[in-house]
Amino acid sequence: MSPVIVFIMLFAPTLCDDPPKPDLGSQEEFLKEVNEYRAKFAKERKIPNMYKLTMLTDKRSEVLRIDRNFDSESYRNTTEKISKRVNQWKEELNANKIKYRDSRYGYLELLNPLHAFIECSLTGSQKLEYQLLCSMRFS
Repeated sequence: MSPVIVFIMLFAPTLCDDPPKPDLGSQEEFLKEVNEYRAKFAKERKIPNMYKLTMLTDKRSEVLRIDRNFDSESYRNTTEKISKRVNQWKEELNANKIKYRDSRYGYLELLNPLHAFIECSLTGSQKLEYQLLCSMRFS
């Protein structure tokens, strides 16, 4: 058998497979970290009724409507990502660069006190980079 044919037979199937899914971190740790940050944020700013976020299951997610979405590259370093976005938002606010209903809130959605549910799913494929799409929902 020709070495080229052997090479194709051995390696061609792996070239067609989707790339391995990335290690995104722990969903449970993400939720714990977010809820701790929300509690601290609410206490410091005296925000009443800051719900503890709960991860949705498939059955419950059909019942509730999606309120807001944001993308994330992983479940890791969420506190730093939220803090960075809060500081960026403050700078934009001070410079009068924020418009009402700005759609770039991203991680700030995690600080909306009325949100009680979150659901994150992996998006992407062989052609697109993998990332998380998180949906926030009211109680």
